[in-house]
Amino acid sequence: GIRVMAQERVDVAEGEDRSLASYVPESGEPLGVVGNARVRHPRGYGTSCVVDVVDEPDLRERALAVLDAAGYHGISEAEFVYDRERETYVLLDVNTRPWKWIGLPVAAGANLPMAAYADATDASYEPGPRREPRWVYLADYLHGLADGGRDVLSREEWTALASGRVDGDDGIVTGVYRPEDPEPTYQLLRTELGTREYYCAC
Repeated sequence: GIRVMAQERVDVAEGEDRSLASYVPESGEPLGVVGNARVRHPRGYGTSCVVDVVDEPDLRERALAVLDAAGYHGISEAEFVYDRERETYVLLDVNTRPWKWIGLPVAAGANLPMAAYADATDASYEPGPRREPRWVYLADYLHGLADGGRDVLSREEWTALASGRVDGDDGIVTGVYRPEDPEPTYQLLRTELGTREYYCAC
C-alpha cells in the first residue's frame, strides 16, 4: 500500500537547461516563454544566474501537456535538463509558484503575473511585442566567476549593467536592480558586503 516514486540521476549537459515559464488560464490560450539557464551557481546544479529566451516549440508543448494532464492552471516553471546519453530533454520538475527569473518573461513580452491578475479581476491583458532579452542575477554570477566560472556576458552587457540601463531595451534585465526601485539592491548589497543577515531578493 505504499506509493513509491523512482527518480533517475542523469548525466546532464551543463548550460543546456530549458524551462517553460508560463501562465495557464482556466480557459483560453496559455502564455509562455522558454528560457535557457546558461549559467548556474554552483556550476551545473545551483541557482540560475544567466537565462536567455530561446525558441523551443517542442519543449513548450511537452510542458503544457504535463500541466494539462495534471489539470493545473496558474503560473508555473516546467524545468527540463538535457540527458546527454539519451540525447533528449527530460522533465526535472514543475515549480507552481513565481521563481527567481520571472522578470525574464515579463521583459520578453509575456507578463505572467499581470495575466494572472487580469484573469482574477476580470481586467484585460494583451501580451507585448516579443523580445529576447537576457536575464542576469549579478550577485550569484559574480560568485560563480570568482569560483572559476566562464564569463558569458558581452562588453555591451557589462556596460548596460554598470550604467543601470537594465530595463530589457538593451537586451538585458536583472534579477534585482531597477533604477526606479533601488531598495532591493540596497538590501542585497548589505548582505553581500556582510553588514546584515542574509536577504533573499526572490
